[in-house]
Amino acid sequence: MTQFGKKQGPASFGKRRTGLQPGAARRPVGSVPAGGLSEEAQSFLNSERKQMSARKTSSSSSALGFLETSPSAPASKRAGNGEKTGDKPVAFRRLFSYLIDTLVLGIPYAFVIEPLVFGQSTTVLIQPGYDPAETFTGDLLTALIMSMGLQILLRAAYSIAMESSSTQATLGKMALGLVVVNSQKTKPSLGQVISRNTFGRLLSNIVPFGIGYLMALFNADKKCLHDMVSGTLVCTKGTSSASSYAEAFA
Repeated sequence: MTQFGKKQGPASFGKRRTGLQPGAARRPVGSVPAGGLSEEAQSFLNSERKQMSARKTSSSSSALGFLETSPSAPASKRAGNGEKTGDKPVAFRRLFSYLIDTLVLGIPYAFVIEPLVFGQSTTVLIQPGYDPAETFTGDLLTALIMSMGLQILLRAAYSIAMESSSTQATLGKMALGLVVVNSQKTKPSLGQVISRNTFGRLLSNIVPFGIGYLMALFNADKKCLHDMVSGTLVCTKGTSSASSYAEAFA
């Protein structure tokens, strides 16, 4: 039907006319037309876009790093670099591991170091005309003190080296599937290991009747006195992979 007084443009079917003039530049999607908003409104919108982008980036990073950063994640997930984690604190198994370590250190000591320490005193004892009282209060007493001191130093050095290594256990503990851990049941610091095997061990040894060791039978964490001093635990291994003796010397 023809309308009079108006010029009809070309018909278009199925398409919406955009109103763009030929040769006009197309605006980027999401941009605000120039002159459509005040400078304050334009600044506010730009600020909101930046904040939304920052929140999306932050939430994505948190989701990807959840297992490593969340404090509620299990200790086995938080430990890295091959560190061993603890599971269940033990008491009686520690006694057997101590006996194993005593044999490991005692046999070479008895056949190698002790003969060197007591060699001079033994020579004096077999000489004719010796005075037992003078010998005991002299050379033999000195040898006994040296022997005890060397045993203490050797045991401390052995325990510190093994428990601060990747195995976190002496050979006796490794044989029974035990590890030394901190209160979070992850690898203890070097300072904790040193404190445990020096000052802490000294206190456990000098307390009468072995009470420093028997304390492990009467607390939930199975801690001896030297564990309480250093903030450590002796637990069954929390990782599924078993440590081999080769790991101690790798």
